Amino acid sequence: MPLLESCDAVIDGIRDRLGRHPLSKKKIFPVALSSDPYGAIVEFDDDVGYAVIYYWQKKGERWIEKPRVVMLPDEKAVQALMDEDDRVWCEKYKEKA
Repeated sequence: MPLLESCDAVIDGIRDRLGRHPLSKKKIFPVALSSDPYGAIVEFDDDVGYAVIYYWQKKGERWIEKPRVVMLPDEKAVQALMDEDDRVWCEKYKEKA
């Protein structure tokens, strides 16, 4: 869960890059942030839908203007994505014995 103080910055960053995407007209709120690649799981007001918006993509040294958006069907898909991200993070920092 992102800090409430940083949510406005995340929302502004996403809105700057969405362009004409249908989500640009919806009210969004970040539920979780992913570290690799930089993305945010957002909740939007269309009967509580979820999407992952990879808003901080780099291609070489240029920023990609249009983010990749992956729609998620329900809360179970959100939880599965968060669990996988956590597993990868734990594996990366697991002590090697």
